[in-house]
Amino acid sequence: MSPSLELLLHLTQASIEFGEPDARSQLAAMLSLHGPDHPESLRLLRTLVQDDNEYVRRMSLKALAHLGAPDVEELALEAWNRSDPNQQYARMMALACLQQIGSSKLEGLLTEAEGAEEQYLRQFAQRLRKKVHQGTPLN
Repeated sequence: MSPSLELLLHLTQASIEFGEPDARSQLAAMLSLHGPDHPESLRLLRTLVQDDNEYVRRMSLKALAHLGAPDVEELALEAWNRSDPNQQYARMMALACLQQIGSSKLEGLLTEAEGAEEQYLRQFAQRLRKKVHQGTPLN
């Protein structure tokens, strides 16, 4: 393990215990840059995906999808179904992650999102459906 990854892992663990949400979300993004073959990175991201802060959870889910973690579909569905009044952006991230891994669950959730009350979720689902049908990546 490189010294920089070792330091990042220590900082992430300390941030989980004592840090601010902004630090935790930035550290989650940084962990995604080190590849999927570091079990400690995946463990920390799985801890962060359960964080109290919605943005931290979202960035951690994105990082896990980027790393190709095998439980991304399950975690994205948990994010989608989370009982939280501020779910619009978490649901958009769940859709993006499901699209990234080629999940069979995406189609049903896109249909649900296209009928949602939340304007941005609805619009995101419509754009994502177009991209999925065109075969272009979501960026």
